[in-house]
Amino acid sequence: MYDSIDLSQFPSNPEAVAGYVGGYWPTYNELCKKFPNAHHLSIAVNKSQRARCFDIEPGNAVPSDGPAWFKNYGDDSEGPIVIYCGASASQQVINAMSSGGIARSRYLLWSAHYTYKEHTCGPGTCGYPQADGTQWTDKAMGRNLDQSIVSDAFFGTAPAPTPTPPEPADELSICTVVNADGRLETFVQTDEGQIWHSWQVAPNAGWEGSAPGKVTKWQSMGRPGG
Repeated sequence: MYDSIDLSQFPSNPEAVAGYVGGYWPTYNELCKKFPNAHHLSIAVNKSQRARCFDIEPGNAVPSDGPAWFKNYGDDSEGPIVIYCGASASQQVINAMSSGGIARSRYLLWSAHYTYKEHTCGPGTCGYPQADGTQWTDKAMGRNLDQSIVSDAFFGTAPAPTPTPPEPADELSICTVVNADGRLETFVQTDEGQIWHSWQVAPNAGWEGSAPGKVTKWQSMGRPGG
């Protein structure tokens, strides 16, 4: 995903773009017109603007503004509400949202951490709290252009396809269910009666033990009554 206050800096066919709905640089509407086929993320810079994302950083909003904005102006009509902040402020923002009655599971966290290496903030990458997307550079393509890596949850990407059942099996019975937390889980029964299952690690995410385009982990549940 790309964002910049200068629309001339964007690549010609971006997959996703983000822009402000107000403030000094209201770019969102122009971005929607210029890139109609891209995913669009609207950003509010103060607590009285309606948008899908809230920009918490010096000069705009502060962490304590988050809960009220979320409840009164957060727009979830095109996907989960997003909170943007610097990586170093992530925990403060999470704490403020929690104090205001907004659980971490109810919003996506978009952190800014300019390492100039593509990454998503988290304990296992940079040590900051786990984010759902990270703005990792402000010099993308050598331009005055921010670039972020974001999870599929940002733009409602369809869940990963049901994995191919384990081999060998001549005939299979297949069932996919949705768990209470939104994760898909697939069960297969081979012609020998053996039941196997595989599951998504998170809603709209990859499957347990999967590599790109391939599921590598199935777990046997044995045979019914066995």
